Amino acid sequence: MAKIGVLIETEKDEIKKTNFGTITAARDGGQNEVVALLLGVDANLAQEALAVYGVQNIVQVSVDGADLLSSPDLQARALADVIHHFALEGLIGLASARGRDVFARLSALLNVTLASDCVGINFAEKTVRKSHFSGKTAATVKLNSDLLLCALRPNAIEAEEAPADTQVENYAASTEDPGLVK
Repeated sequence: MAKIGVLIETEKDEIKKTNFGTITAARDGGQNEVVALLLGVDANLAQEALAVYGVQNIVQVSVDGADLLSSPDLQARALADVIHHFALEGLIGLASARGRDVFARLSALLNVTLASDCVGINFAEKTVRKSHFSGKTAATVKLNSDLLLCALRPNAIEAEEAPADTQVENYAASTEDPGLVK
């Protein structure tokens, strides 16, 4: 069983519904343990909604003395710390404007291959499916990396409920704001 992190996106402290398909992909039919990562949002408010889709652990990530939502560089550094601390074998999220920005920075920071705008994922084979030429063709791409880093196209995977007992944990990432973006 792989331990897969899912970066949960919110809007006005509400979980975006497109996250639920991403959680379904991370669960991989119950083959993986899913750890939901929330940046700058109260995890207790999200616990019930995330439990419905099979999230076992919710980690509310913070950085002491910094506004985590103010800088994508700081978010990438915090996520790198979370990946190592929780021994995640993969991190997936939405290929939204925010997701593409943070995942690209994280990929560069960790020197790990990033697959973005994917429409499918196979954790066992470490492959992703990508649509090309307006959906006229599809490619399966194998990733040769210990950490599977993937941004999924919103709504590419249909959300499936799989109720689970969910634990909430607070984690203060040990990183500082590099001050590159304000």
